[in-house]
Amino acid sequence: FFFQAEDGIRDKLVTGVQTCALPICRSMIGLGERLLARMPIVRSVSGSVKQVFETVLKGQSGAFRDVVLVEFPRIGSWTMGLVAGRPEGELKDKLPEDMVTVYVPTSPNPTSGYILFVPRVDTIRVDMSVDECLRMVLSGGLALANAGLGAVHDFAAPIGGRFPAPHGAVCAALLPVVMAANLRALRERAPQSVALRRYEEIARLLTGRAQATADDGVAWVKELCAALAVAPLRTLGLSESDVASVVASSQQASSMKANPIALSEVELRDVLTAAL
Repeated sequence: FFFQAEDGIRDKLVTGVQTCALPICRSMIGLGERLLARMPIVRSVSGSVKQVFETVLKGQSGAFRDVVLVEFPRIGSWTMGLVAGRPEGELKDKLPEDMVTVYVPTSPNPTSGYILFVPRVDTIRVDMSVDECLRMVLSGGLALANAGLGAVHDFAAPIGGRFPAPHGAVCAALLPVVMAANLRALRERAPQSVALRRYEEIARLLTGRAQATADDGVAWVKELCAALAVAPLRTLGLSESDVASVVASSQQASSMKANPIALSEVELRDVLTAAL
């Protein structure tokens, strides 16, 4: 669509996005959250979920502490589950060794679900809290973006608060640079991380090539940004003198913990400088 649009239409779209007032957008988001909180069904389901899981957690300190991915309901299809512990009693005697009990909640009511006995080796641990997992289940997957936004979003938040910079434009300028920095850090400090495999999967999806590498994915995103004329951060008002303060603010944000790997202060400064 973007490549086929007439210049005039594209310019109007870009202008519309850039002139959107951030305070108005934030007010709309806040209004939406308040409306959801007032919806009887959402309120009752959320309260029930909290009550059930608080009861379980009080009785078993080891239950529902880890979020994992398991193949369910068939090979090649993945879902999130909560590790409830290990099989006990007769189940332990009849099942193979090193099995874990995984509770797979259903959407939108996670108080119902499936109990699976899965070999531990067939689970993939996810760096996500139980609360984030349940929020995603309650929302039918729509809250996934809130369950780990990483460095791109944590840079965008302080930048948007200090400069007249549209959130989407900031994220677009940062995305390829952050992806490249994450890949370098993962290869240097965590070469066995599952995040590297995810970058490769993303590259194959983006490029449509079965043999695409993670670097090909980064290159594809860079080319897309160039084709869409994504402006560098300096055109939005940032300069090198702002780098240190923006990095300091971003390091205190919670979403940075969800980045595929912890980036050092030097790496974060390099990212922001490269995006200027």
